[in-house]
Amino acid sequence: MVYNTAIRIWYQMPTAGLIEAWIEGQVASAHHRVSLHDEFGWSDSDAWQHDYLTFNATVGGSSSAVQMSEMSWFSEEGNTDGYWDNEYLTEGASYWANLVSDRSVIIPAGAWVLLEVGMTNFNATFANDVTVYSTMDFRWIIKQVIVHSTGG
Repeated sequence: MVYNTAIRIWYQMPTAGLIEAWIEGQVASAHHRVSLHDEFGWSDSDAWQHDYLTFNATVGGSSSAVQMSEMSWFSEEGNTDGYWDNEYLTEGASYWANLVSDRSVIIPAGAWVLLEVGMTNFNATFANDVTVYSTMDFRWIIKQVIVHSTGG
């Protein structure tokens, strides 16, 4: 499963180039939860969870690739029984991501650019005779986004 959310901001490029963004996100919640229950016989399971702050810049008909900064991750491989509720980020604390727009899309001076700032969660499991409950509870408050053109 992949879950995305974003806020959108318009930005006018002062000079041609790329856009560099500094994103300040405050953690409202940051839990990785996995529960494994062995069913019978030879069993195996894997679980992977990743949380990213994201940035994308779109100008005209050109949409760049989403840029991502991994903020938290969890993996459990080879277990068949157990419960994890892990929190690696501190609730209420601020974390920064520094991202640059897709290098294949040079944005012209004066162009209006639609910036998307948000998060992506990636949650995947593999199970052989194991019941898996895998959930992520990540909520970010975007406190500020500082952007500028990389052009001279």
